[in-house]
Amino acid sequence: MKHKDLEELALNTFNIFALFFSDEKKYREIYESGTEREVMPRLLKVAPESIDRRFEIFGLNCDEIAIYLAAQSEGTGLNVPMLSYVIDLLEKKGLIQREDFMFSALDPQMYKPSYVRYKITKLGFYTFNYNLAANLIFSFPYISSNYNSAVLPIEGMLDTGDQSLGTGFLIDLNSKVYFATCKHNVQELNNFKIFYGENKLDYSNTYLHPTEDIALVEVHNAGNLPYFYPSFLREKAPFDMQEESIVLTEVITMGYPSIPTAKDAYLMSHKGEINGIITSYLEGTEKIIFSAKTSSGNSGSPLINSFGEVIGIVEKELYDRDGFIKKGKPSYYSAVPIKRILEIQF
Repeated sequence: MKHKDLEELALNTFNIFALFFSDEKKYREIYESGTEREVMPRLLKVAPESIDRRFEIFGLNCDEIAIYLAAQSEGTGLNVPMLSYVIDLLEKKGLIQREDFMFSALDPQMYKPSYVRYKITKLGFYTFNYNLAANLIFSFPYISSNYNSAVLPIEGMLDTGDQSLGTGFLIDLNSKVYFATCKHNVQELNNFKIFYGENKLDYSNTYLHPTEDIALVEVHNAGNLPYFYPSFLREKAPFDMQEESIVLTEVITMGYPSIPTAKDAYLMSHKGEINGIITSYLEGTEKIIFSAKTSSGNSGSPLINSFGEVIGIVEKELYDRDGFIKKGKPSYYSAVPIKRILEIQF
């Protein structure tokens, strides 16, 4: 099976589980298209209602999904072993969960399982709601490819007359898209321009954080471009999921660093991990320390987790020149936690 076919099957399968939230009638039709409810009462003399109860509590089985997808395939057929692999993958990613066998065993009114059933999780519901499931399933190469148009260079002239370049990204806040970047990018660059390909984004108002080096720019013609969501959305209703510790989780940065001998500005992606959270004695606020490489031009880049959410805005390299020369002290890369954009006054 080609990678594109696997991607399509995985998303189609996940969207079937998501029908639990989006289309209850269709969800039940898929269950009723399966063979278990029809065959098992005759073979094992169990009441159909007990099978219905398992479906209502534990969701769909592979057989029901396979029958439905085969009917939708327009004669091309269905690779059932690959469907089994996809369901295992969705479970591994935490998007679906298999039934509680102990619960089935202890309930005398419930038909005992011959097929494993799966149901979408709260995490699955969250990723479905914000269209993030494919990011989690296919990981960073997919994210880098599909969001490259959401990470844009910001260019302008310094007071010295030199041309300078930074990075920013499109982000959805309360159903409105902004261009997020570092504050120094919009303060130090005169008549800055935000480019996507050969085109420029129109913008009007610029909003600065009072203390952190972050800013939001109100843009107006980004309708066809992809955008990121901030990671703090999962903490809001109806999801109410507290973010777990991010230390040692994998992340990527995407941005426009300066590259020696490069003819133009090129979008670069770097993979690393979160090394820790520190409190800066300069600002007295938290900073995310990460290992993905950055350099000049990367300021304002998104720090992206495996869901494709932005967890921070790349700020600067923490570098002690004397410490490096005398002791070989390494530099560190820091980002402002994305939740700090909530403190920007519009």
